[in-house]
Amino acid sequence: MMKDVLEINNLKKHYKDFDYQVDLFIREGETLGLVGPNGAGKTTTINLILNIIKKDSGEIKIFGLDHIKHEEEIKERIGFVFEEQNFYHNMTVSQLLKFCSALYPHWNSDYSKSSLKRLSLPENKKYGQLSKGTKVKLAILIAFSSGGEFFIMDEPTSGLDPKVRNEVLEEIDQIKEREHPAILFSSHLMGDMERIADRIALINNGRIMLTERKTDLKKKWKKIVFFNENARDFGAIPGIFKIRKNNAGCYTIITNNFSQHIVDELRSAGSREIQTSDLNLEEIFLQCVG
Repeated sequence: MMKDVLEINNLKKHYKDFDYQVDLFIREGETLGLVGPNGAGKTTTINLILNIIKKDSGEIKIFGLDHIKHEEEIKERIGFVFEEQNFYHNMTVSQLLKFCSALYPHWNSDYSKSSLKRLSLPENKKYGQLSKGTKVKLAILIAFSSGGEFFIMDEPTSGLDPKVRNEVLEEIDQIKEREHPAILFSSHLMGDMERIADRIALINNGRIMLTERKTDLKKKWKKIVFFNENARDFGAIPGIFKIRKNNAGCYTIITNNFSQHIVDELRSAGSREIQTSDLNLEEIFLQCVG
């Protein structure tokens, strides 16, 4: 049975205008995509996990260990990538790699050297002179060179041009295939989640609204369009999430628990031209958060 790498139980943090309360888990070898609009609580979640901000109450365990009592031991086994990188600006790329290698007891020098060339990183250029995309590629290299078993990434591809974004995602794809680590990947970019995540957790207003395997989400969430001139409360059918009707008798139903039973119910009520289509992650996201 797969173990939980991250366990969050009844985690709470209160701000003047924001109440946060979350339960979450990530299992070995799993990539959890944490999605939500700006200000939903994605970065708060990561900062609480890393003890950058202090929780009010609740429990966070990483590798089965309390995240505060065993903070140093835990962080030796985790790689990090943030939206804004904060390395020493006057250090060259080569100097930064040497500096970071001393922080991790399981530093992977072979990966570091091969990735330096593959990602076209300028060894002798100072960090402060690098473009945003190059800084992110360097952060990815450092995270994956750490020898970690768990990687935390907060909006790593935000604001990148398509070429660099694809390079970053390819690097993540490769490390997933080769090492099978646990990954927490926070983003509002649904295309990244379609590619990277195994399971999706949708957060909004400091609450987890749903958590589901990506494949199961796509099976459950569907759009059904049909015509019916009869007066009928289709919203009473189990599994209907939203329903809309126009003046021509055309209904659009969104279901978050699709089954053939819904189609059979519609057909028995005299509905015609019934068409069912899939929703992608972005459409599901918009249905949930408006």
